[in-house]
Amino acid sequence: MVQKIVTMILEFKENIAEAIDKVEQGYKDAYPVYVELKDLVKFITSCLSQIEEQVIEEVGDQKLTYSGYEIERRKGSPRYSFNHIHSIKQLQSQIKDLENLHKLAYDRQSKGLEPIVDADTGEIVEAAVVKYTKDSIVIKQSKEI
Repeated sequence: MVQKIVTMILEFKENIAEAIDKVEQGYKDAYPVYVELKDLVKFITSCLSQIEEQVIEEVGDQKLTYSGYEIERRKGSPRYSFNHIHSIKQLQSQIKDLENLHKLAYDRQSKGLEPIVDADTGEIVEAAVVKYTKDSIVIKQSKEI
């Protein structure tokens, strides 16, 4: 049974690689392949989520190997929350206000308007630096009419 699934997956990977080659060579449009692969990623992610707890139980404290992969359970790391600490919330609020002021300074500078002057110090408020992320593709299932 496992060998049959492995064979199916290998064939599937080869088919995907072939589709990508056709896109790269210009024989196929990229966007349909992209949409199908994105949908496949969602499906596979869902499948992995369904069996993850069972895998954690099966692996336990062992270190297993399968098909050239080492499999082991890694315990979750701690995450700290400071949301309940008043002094930290106050400082975070002050930082947010400062960030907004520097964003405003950037907006005014980019529009060629007068700079913002700090009322307390008389200094010009330094404009934030803007960096853009790379373009991305948004895929939403269309509503059928």
